Amino acid sequence: MEEKARVLPSYQKEIKIICAAIGEEIYGVNLEHLEEITKIPDSILDIHTNVKYLKGLIYVRGEVIPIFDLLSFFDIGEIKGDLKGKLGIIIRASKEIGPICIVADNVFIEIVSPNSVSEPPKVGIKFRETIIGRIITPRGSITYLNPQKIIERHQEIAGIKEEERELE
Repeated sequence: MEEKARVLPSYQKEIKIICAAIGEEIYGVNLEHLEEITKIPDSILDIHTNVKYLKGLIYVRGEVIPIFDLLSFFDIGEIKGDLKGKLGIIIRASKEIGPICIVADNVFIEIVSPNSVSEPPKVGIKFRETIIGRIITPRGSITYLNPQKIIERHQEIAGIKEEERELE
């Protein structure tokens, strides 16, 4: 089945995406959501939870930030090996919501045309609503993510209520 290209507004000439390569997968978010690229520190706060994609917490610049394993989030695998020393992309969906850290083996920036963003797959992907689309590049296929939707889904899974967020 052929994927249709999604057409974005003509005034948008290019999209800059920060990409996280994790094993064979590449995930990307719009560069405007990037706060920092860092190495995952040795001091990861382990948390006891049944949320398998949540790998712990780190403390960066006065904020406690959850560490996400996107392979586990999408239920397609799990990051191999120790997280310490791996790269972390700290992204923030909006000023009102705290950041998350996505674990990566490699990080790079990709600049693409808005017309290169195709529709997300219709079946076979857990949490499909968190995916804006797919982008084919010389480096591979990038799953282009909506960080707002990822955080909303996380809050739903983790049972974080609206009242708790307002107290922060």
